[in-house]
Amino acid sequence: MVRSRLIGGRWAGAWFILAAWVACDVTLPAAEPHGPPLPLRVEKTHIVDSRNERVRLRGVNVASLEWTSDGEGHVLDTVDAAIRDWRVDHVRLPLAQDRWFGKAPEQKDEGRAYRDFVKKVVDACSGQGRYVILDLHWSDAGEWGRRIGQHVMPDRNSVAFWKEVAAAYKDHPAVIFDLYNEPHTVSWQVWRRGGQVTEKDGKTGQATTYEAVGMQELLDTVRATGAKNVVIAGGLDWSYDLGGILKEGPLADPDGNGVVYANHAYPFKGDTVERWVAKMEAATKTLPVIVSEFGSDPKGGAGLSGEQWVRKVLHALEGHEWNWTAWDLHPAAGPCLISDWKYTPTPWFGRWVKQTLAGTPPADPPAPAAPAPAAGAVGMFEGHGDVGEVLHPGAVDFDGAKSTYTVAGSGANMWLATDAFHFVWKPASGDLAMSADVAFLGAGTDPHRKACLMIRQSLDADSAYADVVVHGDGLTSLQFREAKGAATHEVQANVSGPRRLKLVKRGKYVTMFVGAEGEDPKFSGAAERITFAEPFYVGLGVCSHNKDVTEKAVFTNVELTAPLPAASAKPVLYSTLETQSMASTDRRVVHVAAMRFEAPNWLHDGKTLIVNSGGRILAIPATGGEPRPIDTGFATRCNNDHGVSPDGATLVISDHSQGDHKSRIYTLPVAGGTPQLVTPEGPSYWHGWSPDGRTLAYCAQRGGEFDIYTIPAAGGPETRLTTAKGLDDGPEYAPDGRRIYFNSERSGRMQIWRMNVDGSGQEPVTDDDFNNWFPHPSPDGRSLVFLSFEKDVVGHPEDKDVTLRKLTLEGDKIDVLGRFFGGQGTLNVPCWSPDGRKIAFVTYQLVP
Repeated sequence: MVRSRLIGGRWAGAWFILAAWVACDVTLPAAEPHGPPLPLRVEKTHIVDSRNERVRLRGVNVASLEWTSDGEGHVLDTVDAAIRDWRVDHVRLPLAQDRWFGKAPEQKDEGRAYRDFVKKVVDACSGQGRYVILDLHWSDAGEWGRRIGQHVMPDRNSVAFWKEVAAAYKDHPAVIFDLYNEPHTVSWQVWRRGGQVTEKDGKTGQATTYEAVGMQELLDTVRATGAKNVVIAGGLDWSYDLGGILKEGPLADPDGNGVVYANHAYPFKGDTVERWVAKMEAATKTLPVIVSEFGSDPKGGAGLSGEQWVRKVLHALEGHEWNWTAWDLHPAAGPCLISDWKYTPTPWFGRWVKQTLAGTPPADPPAPAAPAPAAGAVGMFEGHGDVGEVLHPGAVDFDGAKSTYTVAGSGANMWLATDAFHFVWKPASGDLAMSADVAFLGAGTDPHRKACLMIRQSLDADSAYADVVVHGDGLTSLQFREAKGAATHEVQANVSGPRRLKLVKRGKYVTMFVGAEGEDPKFSGAAERITFAEPFYVGLGVCSHNKDVTEKAVFTNVELTAPLPAASAKPVLYSTLETQSMASTDRRVVHVAAMRFEAPNWLHDGKTLIVNSGGRILAIPATGGEPRPIDTGFATRCNNDHGVSPDGATLVISDHSQGDHKSRIYTLPVAGGTPQLVTPEGPSYWHGWSPDGRTLAYCAQRGGEFDIYTIPAAGGPETRLTTAKGLDDGPEYAPDGRRIYFNSERSGRMQIWRMNVDGSGQEPVTDDDFNNWFPHPSPDGRSLVFLSFEKDVVGHPEDKDVTLRKLTLEGDKIDVLGRFFGGQGTLNVPCWSPDGRKIAFVTYQLVP
């Protein structure tokens, strides 16, 4: 399984997992171990145990040992949650052949710790009477440690993997072997017998040819160890197509307990659920089959939302009594069964899988119903009604004399992929502004009850929307769902419980304004780029955040200006310093001001951020507060290339106040002092500090070319690391000090690259239709955040539409963290908090 990869416009690799569930009465996990389950074998088209009783497998995947060597610290807890809380009868464990032998860059023990960890998982499952599927998920195209990831077919190193794994777990009653995750893009002859294959790297376009090993040889390798364990083999088209097996017959297995064939079902395959069911019915007439991966994100496909697709697929799986395993019990390996490490089920997917495992499968969902007719006009609004599932109908009371709307709403939440609340609305188009004084009635039962001003694409529960919302505890934020069925995100204001709220839609941006009672609301710093098709809805909403109760809020002095008049004066530039939690991806405003400041990074205590503005360096409390200048002596024209030493004692700046006014790099005490020159030659722009504190990396122009250089932090001769034509910029060290990430336009478009610290081994990291700038590795080395400009933008100018993205290095998974107005100054320098939990950046907005 490749964690969803967006480069190239598709999910590069479907998700893969195998499930186990005994069809008869299943005893839930006991508090204490009760020994391994009964051995399995294949009997015609079914799986049976040693008592010759049919076994039906239902379970979940537990990912991360394919892309890490330690399971991110969650695997054993996840296995325990899968058994005790989700009631699975097995888990599928995706593995990497390189990590089994200790060939991954981070491993130094020849794989001993990795193999020991796998044994702990097997023991944990077996001890609770559960099965475990050991899945060869990632291979290396025949080169140990080079291209660890998902490839079209297994290779010669895969044979070595199965010799060891099968020997280690031969005839273990709890262990099933899954030969290879998702073969694809080869003929059925190569699938069965192997042969030369060529695949193209999605980043570099480089073609690699290697000897693929067929499924028959991998099966023979397992059996040669004496292992009779049941084996799983996935078909072609990323294990979706079983046609070649039906036509040419199953693999030969005279010495084993049989082979089960894997199907992976996802809505992006293009088939309707009905067509998929027909294909499964044809296959299961003659083959034992397991749907070893399935799932959907909120958007779904094939004419269905994600929730509708999941419910229909589960309905079919249960109705036919097919074996299945859902992908995945990890909040970042989509499609996700859980939304956090508390194992909270995702409402569109995990909820239904967990319910099915508990014995209550969902009914086949009906066709989407049209929204119920809304109640009549009230005040300036044309209708009102409940959105989503609520137990208690909402209501609205309009007092024309006082121009107040008292809105009563129930509903569990307005969050994740679906909402439940009462909405008072009218259709609208174009740019608009809506404002109101907002107050709750009574103490309330939940601090997260919500009252909001909202723009909403439709009256569907999973509609795209943006709102300005105040919670019962005073938290005020701009919330948004950028597409139907997507997850909700928010930008939290740095003020609590403002009385007057204002929501503005102007062009592609929605913005939040807040103020005290009786004052004109001021820009809060919260903004997001989101597109609404016309017409849409605008109005007032209330959610109790508790499905069993109803809450009320009063909206006074409600004003709606639509369309907005054209600006009568030059707009004012606002800069907003924001932080973003990497666990929730929620953003929070730290400081907003009508001035330009740039390039935030953190002091060593994690409590203070620094930015540059007007040539000076300013320190700002990370929880909010007024900026204070740091004394940089004569350096009064500092640009946005500055940072802090690994030990937190020294500040590095790039300043162009002296002599020829070319930028040069200086160091000084972090509390302030006299700068000491490091780079006599200019222009030089600092970007990275080696983890040992000895070396600085920077971009410099020498002989008309901008390249990457390093220099001792105490000063000395500089070393040139890049020589390619075009701009190389933004160098930053990986936390292990062995590589430098940078951005380069050598390929014709600005992309992220990396190299060894001596300049060797230069290779691209991204290859897409954006111009990507300023890669910043996380403190644990597992991901990068970077800034993406549209493909027609030259350089990294200020005041542009940009996208903040995160790349998970193992698996090439790219996630969008935010879409906003920014550019130059947004993310120039190291931006991760010391504990790796947050990043900091600056967004901008032109406010009329």
